[in-house]
Formats: sequence, C-alpha cells, structure tokens
Amino acid sequence: MKNLILSSLIYTSCFCSAQKQDNNWCFGDSCGINFSDTTATFFTSASSFDTTLSNLNLENISSISDSAGNLLFYSNGSIVWNANHEIMQNGLGLYSNTSVTNGSLIIQRPNDSSLYYLFHINNYIDHFGLFYALVDMNLDQGLGGVVSGQKNVTVYHGHIGEKLSAVKHANGRDWWIIVRKDETNDFYTYLLTPDSIALFSILTIGTIAALSDQGEMTFSHSGEKLALVGYDGIINLFDFDRCTGAISNFIDLSDSSDLYYYGCSFSLGGLKLYVSTFKYLYQFDLTDSNIIDSKQLIWTNPYYIFPYDEFLLCEHQITPDGRIFIPLAHNMSQNVPDTFINKSLCVINNPDEVGAACNFIPNEIYLGGHHADYGLPNSPNYNLGALEGSACDTLATSVSKNIFSKTISLYPNPFTNEVTISMKNLNKGKCYLEVYEVAGKQVCRQPLKSSSTSLNLGYLQNGMYLYQVKEENEVVWRGKMVKE
Repeated sequence: MKNLILSSLIYTSCFCSAQKQDNNWCFGDSCGINFSDTTATFFTSASSFDTTLSNLNLENISSISDSAGNLLFYSNGSIVWNANHEIMQNGLGLYSNTSVTNGSLIIQRPNDSSLYYLFHINNYIDHFGLFYALVDMNLDQGLGGVVSGQKNVTVYHGHIGEKLSAVKHANGRDWWIIVRKDETNDFYTYLLTPDSIALFSILTIGTIAALSDQGEMTFSHSGEKLALVGYDGIINLFDFDRCTGAISNFIDLSDSSDLYYYGCSFSLGGLKLYVSTFKYLYQFDLTDSNIIDSKQLIWTNPYYIFPYDEFLLCEHQITPDGRIFIPLAHNMSQNVPDTFINKSLCVINNPDEVGAACNFIPNEIYLGGHHADYGLPNSPNYNLGALEGSACDTLATSVSKNIFSKTISLYPNPFTNEVTISMKNLNKGKCYLEVYEVAGKQVCRQPLKSSSTSLNLGYLQNGMYLYQVKEENEVVWRGKMVKE
C-alpha cells in the first residue's frame, strides 16, 4: 500500500477505540482505501471496469472489515471477493445488478462473529426483490465462503427501488433493514436478530417514488434521522425511532425545478444534511427553525456539460473520521476518459459547519491512478450502540431488577384471535398487558389476574405489535407479537 500524502486524513483520537468494520473501501476501477488509526492508504482491489463476469462496478458496492480493521470481503452485488482480492468460494451468481444506487449491504449476524449477511437488491430480469447471501468466515481456511444453500435467499419478492439502508436497533444488537417499494411511498422495515430476518412493518409516508427510485437513502450517524433523494427532484427527511422502527415527522424538501438528485449524506453530528444533483451540491441546516429555507448552494460542478461528455456528482459516504467523500464519475460505463477528475474524490472536510465553512474541496483525494465511478461502499454506522434509557429493550437486560424472577410466555405467536399470557410469580391484580403499534400508539391494556390469562385480541388489525407486562407500574417483560 502507498500512503496518501494528505494531512487532512489524520484521525482524531476519539475514533481510535471504535470498531473498524468500515475501515476498508473497495469501489470503482480497482480503487481501495484503507483508513488506519493515523493515516489513510490506497490499494488495488479486484473491482474493475471489466465487464466480464458482471465485474463492472458502477454503483452497487459494499465492503466489510473485522473489528480490528482487517478487510474480510467486498461485493458489487453480483460477485463476492475475499481479502486476497480473489472471487470468494461460492461467490458468483448473486441476483443483482451493478447499476443499483444502494444495491448491497453487509451486516454481521448478531451474536456471531463469523457469519455475515450480504443483502442485495435486484430489479432486472426475472429475479426481483431483496435477497441475501450468508457468508461464513470459517470457510476456505479463514478466507470465507458463501454458505451452500444460503445464496439468493429471498427476503422480499417484488419490485423495489434502488434504496437499501440499515441502522442498529436501540438494543445495540439487532438491526433494522429498510427498503422502499417501487413507485410507492411504502417503506418495508425488516428486523434482523440472532435468529431471523423478518418483516416488521410496512409504513406509508413521504413522496411517492418514481420508476426504479434511483438516488441514495441514508441514516444519520445517530440513527435518529432518515433521508432520501430521487431523480425527479425528491428530497425527503424523516425522524426514525430505533426502538420501534417507526418512520415519522416527514419534511418535504423536494425541488421539482432541479432534477437528478442522486447523492445525500448527514454530517457526523447530525447538524447538516447534504444533497446533490449531478451538477449542484446543497446543504440544509437541520438546526434551523425553517429547514427548507436553510438550503445553501455549496458547489456547482463545472465538469457537468449536458448532454455531452460529462462528469457527475455521485454517491456520498461519510468516512471513519467524519468527513464526507463524493466521486465525480463519467456518465459512460465504458471507454471512460483518463483524467484527474474521476481519479480523485471530492471532500467535505468540516460537514457540521454552516455554508462555505464546511470546507468543500473538489478533487482532493487522489486515487493512485484508479478511476472512481458512481458508487462508494454502502456502509451503515457499525459503531452505533444501545440507546441509553430507551423505552424499548428487546434484550430485556435493563427492564427491571425483578425480570429474571419472572417466567413469562405469550402464545400462540403468531395468533389469530386469542392469546394466553402465562407468568410465574405473579402478584394477582397488579399486573397488566400493554400492546402497542410499532409507531408507538397503545392499542390494548388488560389486567392479568391469574398465572395464566387468556385475552381476545381479534379486533386488532393483522401485523406486528410490541407488548410489555407491567407489575405495579414497573415493566418486567417486553416482546413482539404478530396477528395474522
């Protein structure tokens, strides 16, 4: 590896003890960046503009490292490469396409250091939907392999947009995985636990998506905000509840006069939102009382010369040290011009600062002769921990000092009409079952007057609910229930 001669790539000490699962980026035409404790270096990855074996890396990029920052594997949604930059064992033939904005995403299986889910979207030819491949790092002498029979496993079958994102659950262990159905404003939220990946809710909110729904969707570093952009001028901002998975408080920042919005990102502190068309980079101040009117133009791309040869502002990605990188990619996927414009990355050096003080510099990070393209690795905040004081703790580790003295079960689950709550060591007449919609609205509160109480909940609509048992106004148990 060769050092990048850039003093701005020095880390602050507050990041040195963090997990380093986003420590290596593999993207574009053989580009690779390694973020170490004090410097960044570049290396040559196996991803390239070679169209053989679906090896064309346009947008669909994901990569993962271990907690110490050692590269494990990476993918363009169709191929998986190992740390030796070789095709991983059983790593060919994934259902996806390299031209998908947020096309793939890698999440470690909760409570398992060797298993990883590689989620991938496919919107082209025969196989439509969200899929995953399960990677076991114990295979192939530690280089990893896709588990036999665990490739192209269907999570959702149907047309979905080019938006795939994830954020850590408030319990600090599980993950929320979110996609959006094509030509709708329906968000499909899945919950990944140590035992399963299952549909948790379908929420309808925001602007209806266009066909294929191109453009990024991303969470803030804290997981409290969700933003997305779209080609037809769409800019949507939401609140996100890491406890319930609820998407709420929609703010429409869209601008139909300015099309081809494609990239978006939050500053590390969550104070600013950046969005870009192919030509313009804008900033919104999320601390402003009027977010819509806080919009500022940060940069106009002089290399965008429509409809001729053009270089486009593309996907955003926050770095481990809190800056934001953005590539300038040529609009042609083949015969790409050899120029400094796409051999470097643009940088927002101080993203939490207002306006020009954010210190945006085009073409600052030289990539050692390799070309960037539309995409940078789709990496969530792997370091996000449990939400301190959260009202929703599915791990039930801090609900009550008495929780381990209770043995509580709810069955059947899923249920159709009636459920039974069974609980040992019950104080008769002083316990209640409370049921909530995933958005937080309470829909049931019933007393539990015996060690086994049957309740008719047939009036609830089909779907996922959260429930909790209270003893003398103290929560002693929480869980999920499904009515079907």
